[in-house]
Amino acid sequence: MRRRGFTLVEYTAALTIMVVIAGLASARMSRSALGTRENALRAELATVRTALGNYVSDNQCWPASLSDLTVTRAPDNGFAADGTTTVTIDSRVWRGPYLRQLVNDPISGTSFTYLPGRSGYIRSSATGTDSNGVSYTAY
Repeated sequence: MRRRGFTLVEYTAALTIMVVIAGLASARMSRSALGTRENALRAELATVRTALGNYVSDNQCWPASLSDLTVTRAPDNGFAADGTTTVTIDSRVWRGPYLRQLVNDPISGTSFTYLPGRSGYIRSSATGTDSNGVSYTAY
């Protein structure tokens, strides 16, 4: 008389199939989450670059640091176009804050890289490339 139930081989086969399916789903979700963070990075960089442009337009200088974009009173100093000469900011033309808050890089989780100067250089602090092979620093 044969017992009813599953053999160890049948259990192993079923478990193997479930693990493979779970692995494929996990990889797909991971790629989707990375794509979301990459889109957030592009959006955040665009927002900060717009705020930098507004700051420079109003004050005729670059902020000394990105945190100057979020302050409610005019900072004492900024940087001239060369990025090395300190200039005094006229509080009468101050229209800040230019950002409500400064967020971290969505990929690296750290602050963006900022160098004041002719281009107001701001870029991702993440290393490596995105899901399309483009360097994060090229964003």
